[in-house]
Amino acid sequence: MAQQEFSDHELAVILSLLRNPEHSDREISSAIGMNLFSFNKIKNSLKRRNKLRKYYIPDYSKIGFEILGVSQGSGMEPMASPDQRERMMKEIHPGVPHHSIFTMIEADRGLMFHALKDFTTMKRAMRMKDDITASRNIEVGSLKHVFFSFRDLRIKRFFDVEPLIEREIPDWNIPRLKGSIGGRSSGELFSFDFGKNADKGPLLEPGDEGYRVMLEMVRDGEASPGTMLSRLNMSSYRYNKIRVQLLSSGMVRPFYAMDIMSLGYNVMIFSHISVKGGVDTMELFERFEEEVMPRNLMIVAFDHSDLVGLGIFRDLSEGTAAQARMRKEMMEMGFLKKEPEISIFSLPNCEGDLSLTFHRPLEDDLTLKEMYEYGTREKNG
Repeated sequence: MAQQEFSDHELAVILSLLRNPEHSDREISSAIGMNLFSFNKIKNSLKRRNKLRKYYIPDYSKIGFEILGVSQGSGMEPMASPDQRERMMKEIHPGVPHHSIFTMIEADRGLMFHALKDFTTMKRAMRMKDDITASRNIEVGSLKHVFFSFRDLRIKRFFDVEPLIEREIPDWNIPRLKGSIGGRSSGELFSFDFGKNADKGPLLEPGDEGYRVMLEMVRDGEASPGTMLSRLNMSSYRYNKIRVQLLSSGMVRPFYAMDIMSLGYNVMIFSHISVKGGVDTMELFERFEEEVMPRNLMIVAFDHSDLVGLGIFRDLSEGTAAQARMRKEMMEMGFLKKEPEISIFSLPNCEGDLSLTFHRPLEDDLTLKEMYEYGTREKNG
């Protein structure tokens, strides 16, 4: 069985940051009873070892994005090596819109969460990818999609590992601090309804000054204020004013993510559930969470008819046992439209570092000219 790599003090620092991403190190260290020097030393060590990273997540619904898509594929043509797959993706990257915010690929299967402007954007991207894979004689196998409208979507958990860390350090009291200006913990990150923004139209456009600041924050959550000012060519006063406005309005939210495998979890299980009409999806979520996958449920997103979940487990035996239990218990619930779709991924065998790329949809929303002028990553279109 996989073992977690952290000391109790490291886990306490990680959990305190996950729960209070918008607060200062001084406030958090004081709240957990650790001196500031020790807290910063541990935090900086975690970052150097790539065990912890800070992000800013945009509220896509406030900037004109209408759809959260979840795609899963199996039976895809396996490349001879990860290097060959990476070379192929680099070759076609300039021609393909990349709206993904999280991608996981293992051998002949894959999973992607992506944010899309509308169905036209979605269809154009899918058609372009189909054309490219066909021109290279790449077998894509079975590819299935679930599309959620931000108008109806609820995300109750998003990379939420707090219960798993809490179980490791039961003697630590890690509080949730008050007085935030838009930050939420990982578990609470999207536990509200996007629909209230759906009819207002985008509150920021790609040409807006606020959009520039938002994009740079989302691209690099670890950037220092000096680095941000240099990239934006903006005064400190103007940058800080816009930054506070973005945070206080909920346009962006600070968020910490950690290296899951270092916590001792090497298997992910993805589930897609379709429910019958008239079913209370909130009730379904509560039963799914409490009866089927307590603690281990890391992502949950649902609307009136579909629910997707992503759970993490220590090893394959624990994961496959959970898969069998999930399939049996969900079918016994009686309100499912069809048998759940379940996929298992082995994290050590997945390609890449499973990083979160919240900036990709925003970058694809800019023209090449705007991206050049704003100093963001240049595309070779």
